[in-house]
Amino acid sequence: YTEFSEPVRVGATTVNQERAGNTLPFVPRNQYGVFAGWKQGGWRARVSANTWGEYWMDSANTQKYEGWEWIVNASLGYQSQQHSLTLNADNLFNERYAAEAKKDTTGRVTYTVGAPRALMLTYRYDFR
Repeated sequence: YTEFSEPVRVGATTVNQERAGNTLPFVPRNQYGVFAGWKQGGWRARVSANTWGEYWMDSANTQKYEGWEWIVNASLGYQSQQHSLTLNADNLFNERYAAEAKKDTTGRVTYTVGAPRALMLTYRYDFR
């Protein structure tokens, strides 16, 4: 921030704390994603992976969340003239991670749990 103050509760009163010069919270310096896809005849497959780097959990820049490792998603499907069948897997390896980590002005730290593995089978019929 170049100009920013944050109201912080101290006992029964609220005071403004200067935060100028601090880094924005909840914004990782690095985010990476890769994917690969394949098609052959009616078959298709896709694999993707994403990761987030560390970030500050509060405007005061007092605590960092270390980010999370690679979360892998995949799909495999077959498509004919009118029929399509696809199996999707999100968080394929069932990694445990925090989708969000925060620290409020009272010092309380909260984590939002990332989604566990999810499988979905989709069938589609095209009425031509």
